[in-house]
Amino acid sequence: LSGTHWFAADVLMASASAHQNANNLTVAAKLSQEAADIVHPLLGSAHPKTARCCLLQGRIQRVMAHYANAQPLIQQALFSMTSAFGSESVQVAECEFELADVLLDSGKSEEAETEALKAYNIRQKIFEEDNSLVISCIQQLALIYDTLNDIEKAFQYYKILMNFLKSLED
Repeated sequence: LSGTHWFAADVLMASASAHQNANNLTVAAKLSQEAADIVHPLLGSAHPKTARCCLLQGRIQRVMAHYANAQPLIQQALFSMTSAFGSESVQVAECEFELADVLLDSGKSEEAETEALKAYNIRQKIFEEDNSLVISCIQQLALIYDTLNDIEKAFQYYKILMNFLKSLED
């Protein structure tokens, strides 16, 4: 295999993800960019593998607090995943969730609410109510409403979280 094969990009993405998990963010960013440099010209911007690469880059940029870089990467991933899998897919929900996180982190709480609700609605349709992906959406929404000082909505989602935690005790 050549260094510009899509499989090389997969290895780079896996390595970037491992470095991100180990908090080696500079290395992770470099590796994810190398993967993007292979995938974009090879498969095009609408391909799911390119979207995965953009999403990984966006996550790394968000963790590095480079929100202005993260947001368009995640939005590109969202566009590509929507084109590839449809607007009600697991992949789209993942992108919506990540986009809500970057918007919240960058102080755009109202915009974050919109994206978080989209992720929650999709995941709620696909998964059981006690699935960790649904619970993470509930937690994200509680935090967003807390940030927006919407006490009633924040309490509503915190209450769902508390009931879930109680159910784990039983």
